[in-house]
Amino acid sequence: MAYFPINISVPLSGAFDGLRFLECDPDDDEISTDSDVDFVVGDPEDGAHEVTNHPEALWLAPGIALHDVTILYTEVRPESQAKRLRLSGNLLKKTQDLTFIRTLIDHSWVDEFIPFLTRLHGVRTLHLESLSWGCLSAAARACLLSSFRHITTLWIENVDFWNSWQLLRTLDAFPQLKVLRIVKVNYTFDNCATHQTSSSIPLQLGALSITETRRLRPILKWILGMRSDIVVNKAQLSLESIEVDVLVELLRAVAPNIRRLHYIQRIEHPEGCCVDPLCHILGDEDQDNGPAFARLNSRVPPEDSYESAKDMLKEPLECPWLESIFADIWWSGSDLDSGDPDILAVEILCHLISPRTTSFRLNIVMKDPQRFLSTNWAKLDDALSQMEERPAGYERPLLLIVLDGDFATAEVTLENRLRKTIERGVFSVYLDGAEVYDDPGTATRVAS
Repeated sequence: MAYFPINISVPLSGAFDGLRFLECDPDDDEISTDSDVDFVVGDPEDGAHEVTNHPEALWLAPGIALHDVTILYTEVRPESQAKRLRLSGNLLKKTQDLTFIRTLIDHSWVDEFIPFLTRLHGVRTLHLESLSWGCLSAAARACLLSSFRHITTLWIENVDFWNSWQLLRTLDAFPQLKVLRIVKVNYTFDNCATHQTSSSIPLQLGALSITETRRLRPILKWILGMRSDIVVNKAQLSLESIEVDVLVELLRAVAPNIRRLHYIQRIEHPEGCCVDPLCHILGDEDQDNGPAFARLNSRVPPEDSYESAKDMLKEPLECPWLESIFADIWWSGSDLDSGDPDILAVEILCHLISPRTTSFRLNIVMKDPQRFLSTNWAKLDDALSQMEERPAGYERPLLLIVLDGDFATAEVTLENRLRKTIERGVFSVYLDGAEVYDDPGTATRVAS
């Protein structure tokens, strides 16, 4: 049995350990994992990599010689044999000053492979990893965006695109995508053009995964575009910012066909900074020459985003199809000026429930007692208790409150905080692994 590669890191206990979510049908499109490609990789510190397997899967990285790759095809043609290509640079996983780090990156080794890459017409899976887009030569960027237009699976991981125009330009280069995975993608300057977020070309994805990527608005606007047909069968979406309106817009758009959703929310509030556009422009961006190329200001005030999302949640969904929802929310426990992002996330998830939903599991992770005590439990109780009861024979949704911090001196109870939810029985409620019943005292945990 094949699985959609979702890593669930929420600490759980008891019968819930090892849950596999978003399990794929064997004939579904899937996102490739490292196990799909048999490579031997050298010490990452010295950049040595060695390709040792069959010519159907290539992993190009610093230290690999063109000669060592071409000898794999002494008896076969690369354009007919190579099906998967992974291109890995040496971009650091965690960087504080990208403008400085970019001066230390050398991707010139890719240029040697350009004539060879243009021959790989049979590649259907492309994995771009650990690259600084502006440190690739213009010729290398053009090669990657023009030589693989027939790929059906695109995996972009730990890539610094410098600006959002380059990011959306990359997504536009692959019109036949069936599987899209975006992990740890970054850009500094937001300059995407109107025409990049207004495509009318249908988009049909068997699987979509966007995680550990803070600024989602341009990506989600690209997916939405002006398309009359958007299909996403399975999705994993991670929200790290409080601009949630475009996420609600996307979920509503795909509601008629999406079957499985893994939602992750872990909002952080980094300090803002001034951006000098000249430091993040590569020189091959389109120039403004009309309304279609007008630069979008994708920065939406948090309060406007919040209110827009709330307004959309008042409208009924069109033929929702979701069968399974799995959600991880790292609770902030704070009610911001723009609204409460924690409660809003719960409202969004409950909004997606349909008569077809057979499995719904919500993990709320509390990192410390302060977050638990400062939570607006009345609002949370209202959001949870208003969900319609499941028909007879359906599994009750699971709500797990996970205490993932030092609660040694804290007394935490739920029977008074989620009274309506517990009394109605719309959720099976668990507090730190123990089920909570409609009986005073059973929802108490006193850590000693």
